[in-house]
Amino acid sequence: MMLFEQLPLNQALWLTLTTVTTVGYGDISASSLLGQASTVILLYILGIWMLAQLAGEYLEFRMDRRERMTKGFWSWNKMNDHIVIVNAPDKNSEQFLVRLISQFRATPSLADKPVILATNVFPGELPKSLADMGAVYKNVDTSLGEFFFDVSISEASYVLFLAQDALDPRSDSLTLDLLDQFEQLDFKALVAVEAVQDSNFKRFKAMGANSVLRPIRAYPELIVRALSAPGTERILEDLFTHFGASIHRYDIDVSDMLWKNIACKLIEREMGTPLGYIDQQGEVKTCPPAGESISAKAILLMARDGEIPQVSSVKECIATV
Repeated sequence: MMLFEQLPLNQALWLTLTTVTTVGYGDISASSLLGQASTVILLYILGIWMLAQLAGEYLEFRMDRRERMTKGFWSWNKMNDHIVIVNAPDKNSEQFLVRLISQFRATPSLADKPVILATNVFPGELPKSLADMGAVYKNVDTSLGEFFFDVSISEASYVLFLAQDALDPRSDSLTLDLLDQFEQLDFKALVAVEAVQDSNFKRFKAMGANSVLRPIRAYPELIVRALSAPGTERILEDLFTHFGASIHRYDIDVSDMLWKNIACKLIEREMGTPLGYIDQQGEVKTCPPAGESISAKAILLMARDGEIPQVSSVKECIATV
C-alpha cells in the first residue's frame, strides 16, 4: 500500500488491518490497479485465509487442552501450594471424593487450596460434580509411580495417600513404595497416609508421614482432620477401638455451677476429660465456655478404657466443687 498507493505508514497499516479483518470502513481504499491486485492476492486470499487458519488452530488448541484436562492427560507441573490426593476408592469413588473435597472447602486452612486427583478410577473423564468443586484430574496408574512431576507433588502443601483397597493389606505395599519414592524428593508437604494394617503405622511414620490412619470410607471428614490438625485423627480413632478412649454419660444433676470448676475438679481427680453436658431440656452442649454457669442432668466424660470411673465416684467428685 505504501508502494502502490503512496500511503504513509500509519494509513497503510490501517487499511491492511481493516481489510484483513473484513471490517472495511471504506475511509481509505486501494485505487490503483496494482494496489487492488495486491489487496486481492495478499489480503483477501492469503491474509483472510491465514487469519481464519490461526483462529481455527487456536480454538482447536483450546478444545484439545480442555479435553486433556478433563480426561486427565494434562500435566499439572506448574501448580504449587495445592493438595494432592493419590488413589481413590474403587467403589463409590465420586461420592467419597465429593464429601472429602467438601470438607476441604469447609476447613478455613484448606478452603482455597487447589486439589489434584491422581488416580485412574475415572477412565472417561472427571465427573462434573468434582470439576465444579475446582478439582483437577491426572489419569494415572499409581502403581507405576511415574506421576509425581505431573502433579507437582514436591510443591504441594498437603499430600494424601489413600489405600487403593480399604480391605486389602496389599494396598500397604503400594503405599510403602510411593512413600519411598516421595521421601527422596525435596518436598514441603504435610503428609497423611491410610494404612490397612496396624503393623504399618510405625513404618509409614518412619518414612515421613505426619499422620497415619485406618481407611474409613464412610467418614472422609476424619482424613481432613488429619491434614488440617495432625494428631486429632488418632484421638477420634481411639474412640472406635477397644482399649482406646471412650465417651461415657453420667446422669448427675448439676445446678448453677461454673463449667470450669466442674472440668478442673474432674481432671484433678483423674476421672477423665470432660467434653460437655446435657442440659435440663435434653440438648447436648459440647465444649462450653469456661465461665458458663450450667444446669445439667448429665455430664459427658471421655475416659481410657480400663480406667472408666463409676457413677458414684464422678458424683462424689462434682459434689466437692
